[in-house]
Amino acid sequence: MEKWLLVALNAKYSHTSLSVRSIVSYVKNKGYNNIDFFEGTINDEYFYLLKNILKDNPQVIGFSTYIWNIELVKKLTFDIKKINENIKIFLGGPEVSYNKNVFLEIPHIDFIIRGEGEIPVLKLLEGKDNIAGVSKSDSEYSFSEMEDMANIPFCYEGELESLKNRAVYYETSRGCPFKCAFCISSLTKGVRTLPLDRVFKEIDLFSDMKIKRVKLVDRTFNFDKERAKKIIGYILSKKRETCFHFEIGADLLDKELMDIIKNADYNTIQFEAGIQSTNEETLRLCDRATDMEKLKNNLLYLKDSKVRIHLDLIAGLPNEDYESFKKSFNEVYLISPKVIQVGFLKLLHGSKLREEKEKYNYKFRSTAPYEILKNDCISFFELMDIKKVDKSVDAYFNSGNFKNSLNYIFNNYDILPFDFYLRLGEKMGDEKLSLKDKFYILSTFYKDDKEFMEYLKLDYVLKERGTLPQFFKNFKSKENISKINEFLREKGQEILKVSDKYNNFIKYIDFEIFEFESRKYLYLINRKSGGYTILELN
Repeated sequence: MEKWLLVALNAKYSHTSLSVRSIVSYVKNKGYNNIDFFEGTINDEYFYLLKNILKDNPQVIGFSTYIWNIELVKKLTFDIKKINENIKIFLGGPEVSYNKNVFLEIPHIDFIIRGEGEIPVLKLLEGKDNIAGVSKSDSEYSFSEMEDMANIPFCYEGELESLKNRAVYYETSRGCPFKCAFCISSLTKGVRTLPLDRVFKEIDLFSDMKIKRVKLVDRTFNFDKERAKKIIGYILSKKRETCFHFEIGADLLDKELMDIIKNADYNTIQFEAGIQSTNEETLRLCDRATDMEKLKNNLLYLKDSKVRIHLDLIAGLPNEDYESFKKSFNEVYLISPKVIQVGFLKLLHGSKLREEKEKYNYKFRSTAPYEILKNDCISFFELMDIKKVDKSVDAYFNSGNFKNSLNYIFNNYDILPFDFYLRLGEKMGDEKLSLKDKFYILSTFYKDDKEFMEYLKLDYVLKERGTLPQFFKNFKSKENISKINEFLREKGQEILKVSDKYNNFIKYIDFEIFEFESRKYLYLINRKSGGYTILELN
């Protein structure tokens, strides 16, 4: 019996491949144990990957392909055939499913699987011919049969202990009810779901094993509002250490679900909502039906909740010029999400926008990830400016390291978010910066504003230990340090609410003096818990 190996090359070590695990667990459940998987990353050393793929002498090797790994897969498959031309190689995944020129581009592979892989791999192992979805040339173009999700076993059985500190990918549904022109998720017909009793059981498995983060890959998790309420309600019905990440349609939320969400503990659930643009004509051209007013109102309603909300924008969509994108960014920033993710349009194989590329004069990279270079509305250099904004937003806003200083800036200065982050991105340049470098760059913006500099110093002290950089005002004279230490020796346990005695707690209690509105304050920072206590000084 031939030995099969499925290969996943993830973008990061922290990621896990759901696709290869799902196929392997499905066919093993049918009695085929001559199949396994290998998981690496695109950052691994090339010969490490080649050696580990070949070390157990597989006769059939299948690669799961995506825009982030297809170029590496091409190199690996080419060299595998050089090492042993008798090995059969096939590709699956979205990057080959909708590309009609796969064999023209990668002629040394034996076949591809278009669509979902469970049934085709099973039929291949059974020795069957003329299998839907299995193509041996570009002229053969069919898609695989889709299995009932209830028949696909839980694919992390016996493995969760080793995945505690990684992001575990999980699905409770496949397919998408929407038809966004930039996406390929809607190309499969309909939405299929996993039975709720199984979802609840598997949620408990993740929680019991204390998996750090479970990322649900359901394309629009709350397409079925009642089902979404039941799943989120179940997650919140118990205290859990696992964080569950969902992709949602923010305009599909109703008040009942939002009220459930508002009661969630911090870091139990987090949401990613794809806004993409606030330009309604752009959304219409993308076949994206969005109630923008409801979306904004829903997100503002959740603004003060403990739930971590990520909002996504895409630069380069039809009819969205530079000024329109600035407007979209500014409107999203004012919603105050925890994270703003700025993406750049990828012209994916099979997507409607790729088919209509001439209509909008799209120019894009010829190799994966097929990122936009320009179109009839936005120039290359305008996109490069947006990349500067993306870089600075990620470093300053998304990191959470500058929360107090950024709040001060936008509460006290009349500046639009896009303009501010563009200026910040220009200051950052292209060099790799340390955290101290980032603080220094921001300090140069409002260095004559004493109040701002104190808030910036507060952000620095909450993040870093040790001596303050010279650009911060330092109230820590020898006399002050001596007085504070004596004060902590006498009253530290009571004030800090710790059971440790002075000689122990002083090892993890840091302190700094700040001046806000002409009043001095002592911040006692607990490095163990991350919290702090504030005392006003006379």
